Amino acid sequence: MTNNHLIIGLGGTGGKTIKNMRKAIYEEFRCNEPNQSKLKPEKPIYIKYLYVDSSKPDLAASEQWRTQEEIGSDIGLNKESLLPISQNNLAVRLNDPQNYPITHRYIGRKEDWSEIFSSMNINETAGGQIRRLGVSLFEPECNNFITHVLTLVDQLENASTQKGVQFHICCGLAGGTGSGAFLHVLAQLRARFASSSAYPIYLYVLLPEENSPWASNGEKTNYYANGYAALQELNAYLVSDASESSHKGGPLFAPIDLTGQTQRFEKVSENNVSALKDRVQGCFVLDNVNEANIKIPVQEVTQLFAQLIYQRVFLLDDTGAQIPQNVKSAISLENFNIPDEAKASDAQFKLRTVRLQTFGVKKIVIPDEEIREHLAACFAEQSLLQMLYNNWMPGDTRYRAEIKNLSWGEFVQKDANRRPWKLTNNQITLSEGLLEGERENHWPDISGDWAQTANDLKSTAWLSPVSKGRDDRLDNLQKSFQDYYDKRFRKIGVEVFYKSKQDDLGRENTHIAEVTQSIQAWMFYKWQEGDYGFIDLQTLLSELVEDLRSRSVKIADRLKGMEARRTELLTIISKNKETWGNVGIFGKMAGKREALFDTQSECLKEYYELKTWHIAWGFAEQLLQRCVIELRDKLQPIFVDLRRTLEDGQVFFEQRRAATCRLQETTDIKQNLLKFYEPEKVRDFSRSLLGSENKQQQWAQRSRSDFINAAETNKVDVRSKEKYFGALLYHGSLKNIIEQVARDNSQQAHDEATSISTRLIGANIVSRLAGQFQDQEKLRSYVRDIVASTQTFMRFNQSEITSAPNAVMAVILPRCDEVKSFRDELASLFMSNQTPGITLCIVDSSRNLNQISLICFKYGFPMRFLQPLQFLKEKYDLRLQQNPARARLEVHIEDHPATRLPELFRPRPDQMGNTILPLYQLAKALELLQPQEDTATNKRRWRLETRDADNLPEYHFYPNEIVALLDSGPEVETLSAANLQDVLNSATEEQVFYLEKALHPLLKSDHYKIATNREALKAILRLQLSTALSHRAHNVEDIFYGKLRDSTKTAMAFIDNPL
Repeated sequence: MTNNHLIIGLGGTGGKTIKNMRKAIYEEFRCNEPNQSKLKPEKPIYIKYLYVDSSKPDLAASEQWRTQEEIGSDIGLNKESLLPISQNNLAVRLNDPQNYPITHRYIGRKEDWSEIFSSMNINETAGGQIRRLGVSLFEPECNNFITHVLTLVDQLENASTQKGVQFHICCGLAGGTGSGAFLHVLAQLRARFASSSAYPIYLYVLLPEENSPWASNGEKTNYYANGYAALQELNAYLVSDASESSHKGGPLFAPIDLTGQTQRFEKVSENNVSALKDRVQGCFVLDNVNEANIKIPVQEVTQLFAQLIYQRVFLLDDTGAQIPQNVKSAISLENFNIPDEAKASDAQFKLRTVRLQTFGVKKIVIPDEEIREHLAACFAEQSLLQMLYNNWMPGDTRYRAEIKNLSWGEFVQKDANRRPWKLTNNQITLSEGLLEGERENHWPDISGDWAQTANDLKSTAWLSPVSKGRDDRLDNLQKSFQDYYDKRFRKIGVEVFYKSKQDDLGRENTHIAEVTQSIQAWMFYKWQEGDYGFIDLQTLLSELVEDLRSRSVKIADRLKGMEARRTELLTIISKNKETWGNVGIFGKMAGKREALFDTQSECLKEYYELKTWHIAWGFAEQLLQRCVIELRDKLQPIFVDLRRTLEDGQVFFEQRRAATCRLQETTDIKQNLLKFYEPEKVRDFSRSLLGSENKQQQWAQRSRSDFINAAETNKVDVRSKEKYFGALLYHGSLKNIIEQVARDNSQQAHDEATSISTRLIGANIVSRLAGQFQDQEKLRSYVRDIVASTQTFMRFNQSEITSAPNAVMAVILPRCDEVKSFRDELASLFMSNQTPGITLCIVDSSRNLNQISLICFKYGFPMRFLQPLQFLKEKYDLRLQQNPARARLEVHIEDHPATRLPELFRPRPDQMGNTILPLYQLAKALELLQPQEDTATNKRRWRLETRDADNLPEYHFYPNEIVALLDSGPEVETLSAANLQDVLNSATEEQVFYLEKALHPLLKSDHYKIATNREALKAILRLQLSTALSHRAHNVEDIFYGKLRDSTKTAMAFIDNPL
């Protein structure tokens, strides 16, 4: 058996099965590709997937699948594994038969789609519980489907250097997409891959759930009718045509070839021999209620599909695993030779396939994954509490969900704290450079600049020559100050300098950005290093915004004070100039001018310095106001949203911690999953791991680092510009990153703190059972209950069962050398407690050591054995009563002649009677029935002559009571309607068969292709009805006359549309 597997999921059920399969593989191998795992199988296993669906959201979601719904490891599908069939131009195709001939082979009458079009957007809807719409969605993509399959098969065979692929097709039967497309998928696969030994096909189908919310529109729902119609068509596809024709061995019903290369997969080169031989090697049918009437959610059935496929792929199909033959037979029907059910009158005329299978799975498991999830949730919750609050008080054993008491109002007012934020007074006034380019200029601060400038200007002005007895040095001094202020302050003058900086405030990447980014960078670094919790920083940010607002408001008072002082200085400067001109000779000699020059220089320095500061503080006022707006309107919302993200994450993991390893969880032996562990021990162990603040800091540090790195990587990938907390908010995958880091940290901590005998994760279930069950009697009782409660997920209709289905139970038991004798005893107990009628066998396993799996198979039965089939049939009949034409169009994938789809149930006692009555009428009208005396009873009966395979006559006899009513001959005995009905009910399938055999060629003959001939035959039927009325005392209310009247209509319909 090949180790290449292609799992094809059709519709929602198929997609969920693929997801569960990938999850099971990841949990066992810790990666998506088993052959790349450290735990890789001894023989390489090659698996590909193809998910086909009409639901765009489901297809998009499949690319983001994770092992734990929205968190956990990535198990998403790549593009090559997806085939959308969501584009539907059916309205166009219906109106253009010339360019879309394939559509018109199956779609039905254009007029019948009008009402459907009016009730839904046919171009955008998915399958919509209309199976034929599912076909119309699949048809345009059929060739693309084949291309996908061929590509994936080629990849599998090249990777394995081995020819052959096992196909696993999974779908539900209730909807439109999967239920509508699955037969086309089966046929296309077998037509392309003819060898059933190299390319076996296995089908896994889910029956519609009783009382499903998807069937909420009562009698109009297709939900159940779809299921029955799909089973009818599946049965006809699986049953082989035994006729001596070119189609022998092919299916009774082959769907339309949607590629258009053939009509119904005929090999034209071989005289239309069917290409569909050995169509399916396994057909598993499951319900969501098992034999013991235990119901599970429908989505859990897809887990059962995935579990079976997983066990097949990695164990049961392994040629070296010494799998018992009866298990192989249960899986792939090897050596299965029970014939399909046939007509009672013709053993070669097959009606109902018996190549059906069902199964159920029970697991006794140490829930490693749940324990991992619980430990990871505990670690993740603590990491997030550290990120949020960073509040670990002396004596604590975990971080508190409480804000620390810190004085952030005082903190933001200290210059030492303001400096890294670029918010000191010197920085916001540009007394020192704020931007990097400004800092590189190494400007002196404003006060130092004017102090140095004043000295230089004073010396220069004092040494300027006195011309013609006029001493202008004081004026020159003032002009020099004014000139420096206007032109030479930082090379361009005070007002020009600050005007340019004010203009810069309206541009990106200047002073406001520098301040806000410096604030973010500082906060981000403090949070990244674990110095402060995020909520601490959010509080600090609020205090900082308020402090900046307060500082900007106070600048106005500062400016007023400067203005008042400058006015005083102008008065002094003016007086000094006046005094300068009035200094006489003696004053000069006494050095009065020198003193006055020094005083004036100090006044001018102070004046121009104040004038500079006045403009600088005006700039600072605008800077602070704009920073407040930037921080309030942009950064604070980021903090609010990111805090919500962190808090949501913390609550999420808190809830996961509470939902896993629950102390009050009860175990019912009847359930599928039996957990074998001690939840309290897991919780105590988790608490013990989290008691160290140092370790918690280290684990939280790694969580932050990975969160930050992932956000940065994602930001680069999408070429985004967000920084710091904004990058975390918009590009971080918080839950996924935190969970993965927590999982790694908790696994490492677990491994370091435990030994082989004490480990909670990775223990052998057999070893743990040995420790738990020292009492052999308790063990025997435990095993007996487990075996007895392992049931298939299918209820059987006992009234339909004529011979019990084959039944096998495989117990997949892990090897365990450390308690080998106990394992041998356990295996023996399983064998000795097998359920009557079910053969039990032990399958040794070296994988999944934490679990014992019991898989119960039943196989080799017809669909009529299935109890849900009766319910589906009733719903199907009810649906067809509402609007037969539209109902058939919606629930069947194409229109079927009456004889194409055999009945799934054996004829009821009255069913042959209802079938034979119109045949009596037609046979009598065509004079096929002739009266003949029964020599044994001297009673009249009616003889039918047919020909056998050698063209020799054969005779069949029918009772007189019914046919005589149609005969205008002698009077007949008047029987009650009830007695006549009993005579009808005594009709056999054989009697019906030979009537049909005689009638069919006549009604299909050229003679009755002429309308006048058909009308003549109908006239005979009308005359028969009148004759019957006379025999029934002309009582038009006679019950049996009414039955004959209805039957006459059926007979007339047969004339127009022969069987």
